[in-house]
Amino acid sequence: MYLNVFPSRKGGINGSGLISDYPPLSRALKQCAKLRKQFLPYFLEGTIIGDCLLVELRPQVRLNTYTLPDEALVVLMNDSADGSVEFKADLAPWLKSPSGSYEVKTYDTEGKLLRTATTSALWNEKTPEVKATELAVYEITPQ
Repeated sequence: MYLNVFPSRKGGINGSGLISDYPPLSRALKQCAKLRKQFLPYFLEGTIIGDCLLVELRPQVRLNTYTLPDEALVVLMNDSADGSVEFKADLAPWLKSPSGSYEVKTYDTEGKLLRTATTSALWNEKTPEVKATELAVYEITPQ
């Protein structure tokens, strides 16, 4: 996705302010830039499928998925209060696994690997503690 950010001064028009005038926005944009660089092939060569892998929509979750032929990247934003978020996804239509299992790497907002786990095609996930408006990132590879 593409961001077009034009902060405004209080009472001013779009583009009249500086990103540095809004520290939370500045921090979020820096985090996004770092994640984009870390996972660049997904953004350049991947197909965006949005939240299509979700089994059920979750109002407190903003989720975008990018698929490559043999892997996927899921970027989840907690659009609710601080805490863990649970969701269910079906990986099979998007990633074919001969064994029926998938490796899931979980990253934090900074792109730091938190854990690696294995799941079936029906993926039930509970994020680590995620503050409101922060991200959890998952990289999924069929086994």
